[in-house]
Amino acid sequence: MGMLRNGLTNDQRYDWTPEWRYEWYKGTDSVMLQKSDRYTVSRDTLTIRAEFDLGQYWCRGQRDKRPNSSQSSSAVSLIVKDLPTSTLTMTPDSPVFSGETVNLTCVIESDHSDWRYEWYKGTNNSVMLQTTERYTVSKNTLIIRGATESDQDQYWCRGQRDGRPKLSQKSNRINLSVNVLMSFIHAGLTQGASTLTVTPDNTVFTGETVILTCVIKYYNNWRYEWFKENRYLQITDRYTVKGNTLTIIAATKSDAGQYWCRRSVSSNSVSLIVKGELNIIILLNFLYMRMRFNCETESISS
Repeated sequence: MGMLRNGLTNDQRYDWTPEWRYEWYKGTDSVMLQKSDRYTVSRDTLTIRAEFDLGQYWCRGQRDKRPNSSQSSSAVSLIVKDLPTSTLTMTPDSPVFSGETVNLTCVIESDHSDWRYEWYKGTNNSVMLQTTERYTVSKNTLIIRGATESDQDQYWCRGQRDGRPKLSQKSNRINLSVNVLMSFIHAGLTQGASTLTVTPDNTVFTGETVILTCVIKYYNNWRYEWFKENRYLQITDRYTVKGNTLTIIAATKSDAGQYWCRRSVSSNSVSLIVKGELNIIILLNFLYMRMRFNCETESISS
């Protein structure tokens, strides 16, 4: 919305009256602008309510007494810029699965960094989404925790700030779909959707390599998360992940505990027991073989 103000003055030496009527013109056209939804006039001010009314504007005054008109004003150029664009992205991609955490990120193409982000759900463009325990906002990201079927809908965002421009454009709309894994049970598939196995066995020895395999049925291309007790496992030189497999290299007693995996629902947990007797067993085997060799040697000699 733009506002143009007339600069006509009142000079009492010529017995002028201030009762000027203002005429408004655009470009080189001599046809006066007419009042409309786009153009409104309040005394000496023209208000423009339109997105693409760029151009040159000028004005002049008319009155009943002499002088009947003023000179034409200088022209002012109105330049109209588009509001900054907003782009909304979602991680992970839709459809997501019940229980997952969904991140919606709003990116505004602008040199300004003081944007406040507004979030909207559904087709009601005027009702802003309110934060709750499950809907939280961190900077330009809306976080939906523990997705459920009730979260299925359209989402979009826009920015607001105190200076100009005050608003960004509305973002693209993203459809969030939530698949509920409990439908496996309704379909008669009564076995668990996630299974965790351990190789070589639940009981291993220090120094051994342990492989935990997470099998999630009915769907492919899962992204796997690994946990020990209630702690999320970070990838290290000894803890590596490839596909649906967690490998523990050179097991130590500190690796013992309950392990489990998940994508959108939790698997069963397995107990990993790490015993430190591997070196003792090797030593006993060595002593046994040496004693047997000595006994066989003595028997041959006698």
